[in-house]
Amino acid sequence: MVIRTIPVLFFCFNRPYHAQKCLKSLKKNYKSHEITLYIFIDGPRNSDDQKKLLKMEKLALGQTWCKALYIKKQKENIGCAKSVIKETSSILKKYKAAIILEDDNYLSPYFYDYLTTALRMYAEDIRVMEISGYRYPCATKDKSSLFINGSAGWGWGTWARAWSKYEMNGIMLKNKILKDKNYINNFTYGKTLNAIELLDKQINKEIGGWDILWHGTIVINNGLTLIPAKSLVRNIGHDGSGTNSGITKKWDVKLSKNKIEDYPDTISPNETFQIALKKYFYTTNRSFKHYILNQITRISKNWQRSL
Repeated sequence: MVIRTIPVLFFCFNRPYHAQKCLKSLKKNYKSHEITLYIFIDGPRNSDDQKKLLKMEKLALGQTWCKALYIKKQKENIGCAKSVIKETSSILKKYKAAIILEDDNYLSPYFYDYLTTALRMYAEDIRVMEISGYRYPCATKDKSSLFINGSAGWGWGTWARAWSKYEMNGIMLKNKILKDKNYINNFTYGKTLNAIELLDKQINKEIGGWDILWHGTIVINNGLTLIPAKSLVRNIGHDGSGTNSGITKKWDVKLSKNKIEDYPDTISPNETFQIALKKYFYTTNRSFKHYILNQITRISKNWQRSL
């Protein structure tokens, strides 16, 4: 499969500060002058959004550094999930592969080079469904690029062939996952990730959840995601500014300052890394639960003392 143009799709809403940092880091990428950039701006929910979206539009129009620039603004707010699903599906009818970014993805200068190289290299291997620029900050001696079951997200790419399998029906996806022990294990990383809970929230329309659907899609297709030897993306949106993200540093990583040229020949999940990943999810989730329980206990004791 010959892949020529691999466009970058940039999804944004009412966070011009974050978007500016992301686009600036994209501009600094090696070979950024070759980028065909699509910027999708969601519509306003209220008058306050209108002001921020004017800044966002001005910011978008200023991205003249790339090879080609296309800007699409929604008249009404449709939400991140609908926007990502709709526009990614549309773009992948025109192109064979694409890179997806959100406004809180801050990039290493070698992000674009790594993803485009990998998207071309694994284009015909149907086992590989995603190329991610993010590497989880879990402790492991393995410092190579490797494959995992499921999605990693946060600055990632895929092909039209993989996206065509996207399961948008959360109920159908959940039913398929629950019928297979291996699917359950991979979807929840050995029950250390609250993926079923997130899927239930998507089904109940409490969250958009396009990413949990995509993660599940990869799982039920026995797909793999390539993650780099060192992270090429850092999420700067866990500062309370996002719709679904709170304030946390548990996903923080240091970005690679060097070009990564490690593309594994063995197409299978790295078991050592996945064990480390399960430990990481278990530890961080347990720590958060303990924090909440301690806070509840502290408040309860203070309330009792006040009686």
